[in-house]
Amino acid sequence: MQRYSLNHLRQFFRNLPRQGSVDVEPCWSALPELPVPSSIDEQFAEAPVAVVRLNNPDRRNALSCTMMHELDMAVDLLENKFQGSCVILSGVGTKAFCAGADLRSVETGLTSNEAGSMMSEYMHYILQRWQRLPQITLAALNGHAVGGGAELTTVCDHRIATEAATIRFVHPKMGISPGWGGGTRLTNLVGRSRALQLIAGAQQLTSTEALECGLLDAIATPDSAAPSNASASAATDGNGDSSNKAVEAALDFARIYLHDDCLNYGRDAVRGIKRVIHAADSDDDPHRGHSEEEFQDPSGATHRAMGHERAVFSSLWGHEAFNFALRRKLNDMRKRS
Repeated sequence: MQRYSLNHLRQFFRNLPRQGSVDVEPCWSALPELPVPSSIDEQFAEAPVAVVRLNNPDRRNALSCTMMHELDMAVDLLENKFQGSCVILSGVGTKAFCAGADLRSVETGLTSNEAGSMMSEYMHYILQRWQRLPQITLAALNGHAVGGGAELTTVCDHRIATEAATIRFVHPKMGISPGWGGGTRLTNLVGRSRALQLIAGAQQLTSTEALECGLLDAIATPDSAAPSNASASAATDGNGDSSNKAVEAALDFARIYLHDDCLNYGRDAVRGIKRVIHAADSDDDPHRGHSEEEFQDPSGATHRAMGHERAVFSSLWGHEAFNFALRRKLNDMRKRS
């Protein structure tokens, strides 16, 4: 299978038409008693929690090509600048966590088999680095997680959702298989049999069903406590009204789970423990870095499975069944708009 240099992938996705954004914000409301530094750089670096928001609400927070590049840059920032214990991934608004790849962006630049292979390789690189972040990562499902959005939920350590949220791997309806590593990760989370049902059967899970099968860790109740520091913009849905119950519930989960000590002066211990657990769980080298060469090293069962997942996806993307499903989906979207 064709391999692409990281510089080539970054340049390709960065230069496609811009749509949406990936926003990274410090969140101090988890520990409101801590003094907030005056420096913007220090406010981010020293915050106990960072919130990463997928911001493309008109398209159900689907990832455009430029958003994939911005997610790459967000991971760089979290790896190299953020010193906190916890990262929350969510979407803007209350309707959708993420609808996978933005099909309108796909239509304009990613319909070929080669472009699909590039997207798969780039997203694998980004999400493997996300999974290896030293912070505890929480997916806060503020709405539906569909296709690649369902895959994104699997890359986090824990998942919290609103009652109305759903998770659905719709890939076979589009004539493809998971292309961002979600097949391998879902199997590790829920087991072989359940993963087959969810992906091959494109079964939709309610938040209650996802909790019962172990895919969710908690559900945000209607009376979830609001963050104690309302000035923290990261706890809102981007409109200043604190309606994103999933992020509020994730903050509550982090406070209960990690305690104030771990969010404050126990940060180094939490980061060290995360590295230990990741190495034990993924047959990964705990001293492994984030270079392009190490990403392409096929050692370890998980890495081999990920490589096979990319190969299967690449064999399906851009072919007749996918092209037919893409045209049908785009026509349906245009009729609704």
